Amino acid sequence: MLRGPSSALYGNQAGGVLSIISESGGPRPAFDFSQVLGSYGFSRTHLGGGGQAGSGRFNYFGTAFKTGLDGFRDGSRQDIAGFTGKFGTTIDDRSTLSLVMGYDNQTQGLPGALTADEMAANPRQANPVAAALGGNTLALDEFRFGGTYRRDFTAAQVEATGYYTPRGIGYFVFETRRLNQHFVNRGVTGRLVVPAVFGTPARVTAGVDYQNTPITTGNFSRTDSAVAGQVAANEESATTVGPFAMVDVALGERAKLAVAWIGGT
Repeated sequence: MLRGPSSALYGNQAGGVLSIISESGGPRPAFDFSQVLGSYGFSRTHLGGGGQAGSGRFNYFGTAFKTGLDGFRDGSRQDIAGFTGKFGTTIDDRSTLSLVMGYDNQTQGLPGALTADEMAANPRQANPVAAALGGNTLALDEFRFGGTYRRDFTAAQVEATGYYTPRGIGYFVFETRRLNQHFVNRGVTGRLVVPAVFGTPARVTAGVDYQNTPITTGNFSRTDSAVAGQVAANEESATTVGPFAMVDVALGERAKLAVAWIGGT
C-alpha cells in the first residue's frame, strides 16, 4: 500500500518498491559520452561523470541527457532533456552530508485514437478531430532537490533527509480541453538506528516521516472548440505525519525476524 500524499496522485496500491541510491564520484575523475540513433528519428545523447577532491573529502557526480523521437504516427513526436547532480562531503570522521538535484523537461505529441476504418485507411495518421484543432500535446517540467545528513555515534546512527520536488504539467490537450496541473512533493524524514540493543543481536530502527503535497489543477476549454470559454480550477492539499519503528533480530546466518509498527495521520 502506498501511504501519504503520493497516494492522492497515484492511488494507494503500489505494485512494488524501488530503492535507488544515486551514484557518487569515484577516487579518480571519470567521464563518459554516448550517442544512440535509431529509426523514426530516434536520438539519445548522454554525458556524465564525476570524481573526488580534497583527498576524498568531497565527491561530485552529474549527468545530462537529451532524447528525441519523431514517432511512427503523425503528431507523435517526443523531446526529453534534463540533468542530475550530486555533491557529497565528509564533515568529520563521524558525519556526512549529500545534496542532490535534477531537472526534467518533456514534450510529447499525442496522436490520439483511431477508428477501425481510419486505422485501415492510414495507420500513421493522427486522430482527425485532434489534428483539425492543432494536435494534442503533453508538456512536463520537474525539478528535484534533496539532501541527507548522517552522523554515527558510538552505539547509534542518526539520519535526516529533506526533499522538495515541484512539478508542472501543461497542455495535456484532449479534443476539446486543456489541463494544467502543478503540484509539489515536499517533506522531511528523521531516522535513528541502534545496531545492537544492550549487546544483543537485535537492531532497532525508529523515526518519523512528514510529507505535504499541494495540488493546483486548471481545466480550460480550447478556444476553437464547441465548449470555448469554460474554465474550471481546483486546489487541494494532502499532508501526512507518519512515525515508524522496527526491531529485527538475526536468527542464525539465513533467517531474520522483524517486527514493525507504522503510524500516520
